[in-house]
Amino acid sequence: MRYVGIGKETGFGNPTTPTRYLDPLSVSIAADKEPILRRGIGSRWPVDKALGNIVVSGDIEFPANPEIIGDFLLMLLGKVETSQPDPIEAPNVYAHVFKPCEVGESPPTYTIEIGLDSTARRITSAILGSMSLEFAPGEYVS
Repeated sequence: MRYVGIGKETGFGNPTTPTRYLDPLSVSIAADKEPILRRGIGSRWPVDKALGNIVVSGDIEFPANPEIIGDFLLMLLGKVETSQPDPIEAPNVYAHVFKPCEVGESPPTYTIEIGLDSTARRITSAILGSMSLEFAPGEYVS
């Protein structure tokens, strides 16, 4: 893997160009095609099949740098409230509070680009199902 780029989409199904890039420690993402099988009443085996959902799942491990971790928290939880606690004494300091989406709200979707040596894979309308942080003594948080 050379890089992973992410970009927030304006809506589901609207791919975008990545705006943030990270240097991953490891990437293991795979696509699983789920065909729709049609079965007849007189046969034990499927009569034919059609294209179904394509589910992409896997893991990306990366150092939890402050420049990129906020995008993944937003991808997981769905909402962020940003404020400036002390605009006079610390005008460049912001507070970000991440909150889960309300019931019925759609979480923001992202375009993820995985750069290989000579090509790139693009995953559109991605959402984050779970996230874990590892704190090992003497190592970066990942």
